[in-house]
This record gives sequence, structure tokens and C-alpha cells, in this order.
Amino acid sequence: MSRLRREAQLFDLPVNRVGQRGRPRKYGKKRISLAKRAGRRDGWQSVTFFCRGIEITRRYKSFLATTRLTSGVVRVVILEHESGNWATYFSSDVEMEVTAILETVFERWAIEEHFHDVKEVWGAGQQQVRNVWSNIGCWHLNTWLYTMVELECWDLPASKIVDRRDRSWDNPCRRPSHAKNHAANAGKTIFERPAQRHQRKKIQATNRPATKPRSVVRIFRYKR
Repeated sequence: MSRLRREAQLFDLPVNRVGQRGRPRKYGKKRISLAKRAGRRDGWQSVTFFCRGIEITRRYKSFLATTRLTSGVVRVVILEHESGNWATYFSSDVEMEVTAILETVFERWAIEEHFHDVKEVWGAGQQQVRNVWSNIGCWHLNTWLYTMVELECWDLPASKIVDRRDRSWDNPCRRPSHAKNHAANAGKTIFERPAQRHQRKKIQATNRPATKPRSVVRIFRYKR
């Protein structure tokens, strides 16, 4: 189960005649164009499934085809996200329902996004360590850093994390990427740290006793 490119080589189902000499065909003779299938107005159906914990409804087309990717028959699903924006997925299990295919694909895609962010933002796999346990520890640290940044930005609106006013072509409601979340938290840490240090010094100056106890002075002189 995976995603298909728009120019993927797909063929129709083979027609094998009874009593035909030679090995039966694996692939059909006619080439299937995904762009033409998605461009046709007929054949669309509605499906409701869970995507990232939210129940959504989209239009889809589903059919059987043969491909060299699996050397056999696959079920192809063309999912329309918006008008003119579509993506294609396939499953080697031809009996699998469309709802199960889409939910499994989007669950796996969330894992792929997490793996990409951990590598690109936190540099997982680039640490120069000497044994497998150190590598496991580095992966744990990177994963915890990823989790803490996402937890910090979980309830924040997108407008407070990234400013897209200078990009009129961009979608203002689009979910900020992990790189944007990381940049927002890094700036927050940089700007808040001097203020916290200044506040801590004020508290220490307020709570500091007027004269040091004699025992503290004696210990200090003895250590010197």
C-alpha cells in the first residue's frame, strides 16, 4: 500500500482465453492514464473516513489495474482533495475497502512526516557516536525534542506561529510545519531568557541577607 505517481504505468486486466497456448498474461494490453481518469466528470463517489483524527468526506474513484510495481493486480483509488487537486493510492489487497485504504495511508503518511522532521530539523542520524546504544539515545533525544516543540505549539493558532501576510498565494489556514514551530519556539526562548535572568537577579537581590553569617565567612576563608 502506497501512493502512486501521476505518470505511473498502469494497465487494464489481462484477458486469458481458455485453451490458449503459452503462459497467461500478467498485464493487460491497454495503458491506463490516471490524468484522464481523474479528469472525467463521471464515476465519482463520496466516502467518509478519518484523517488525523478528523472525520472528512471526499470524492473518489476506484478500479482494478495491473502494474509492474507488484507484478500483479492492485486496487487503485483516486482521491480528490479539492477541485482539480487529486492524488492516487493503491493497495495490493484488491478486496480491501476504500475507507480502510485511505485511513491506513494517512496514518502512515503522518509517520513519514514525523521521520522527515526529525531528520531535517533535529538532524537525527547525523550524530557521530561510537556504538548502537549511543545511537538509540540520540534518537530518543531527537524524538523528545520533536514532541516538546509540538506540545508547546499544540493549542496556538497558526497566526501566532507564522506570518503569511506577505504571501497572498499561500493558504492562511494551512497548518504550520514543524520547522516553523521550531523557529517560533527558538525565538521565544532567546527573547525570554534575558528577561527571566533579570527577574531572577531582582529576586535574589531582594531576598539576600544584609550580612553573611559568621560560619559562611569562616568556611569561605578556610577554603581560600
